[in-house]
Amino acid sequence: MMNECPRCGSAEIVQDLLLFTGYDAELVNVAFVSMMDPDAKGETVDIGFRVDVCGGCGYSEMRTKWHKDLLDASKKGFISREAG
Repeated sequence: MMNECPRCGSAEIVQDLLLFTGYDAELVNVAFVSMMDPDAKGETVDIGFRVDVCGGCGYSEMRTKWHKDLLDASKKGFISREAG
């Protein structure tokens, strides 16, 4: 987590926010990346993100807990799943 802003030096940080891509009464869309097996075996890896935002200047930093899963998938040859 970001404790001090790398841009302005402020310690006024709003931490650990869940990042959404949309919301309506029936569905909340959480931001994530998705990687898939290019050999079409149906295996995917979906990774969500959290955000810290500087209250002084608005600088934002995203991170994920599942970075090792993402790296492992990349090493297996998984590719980014395209929208659509």
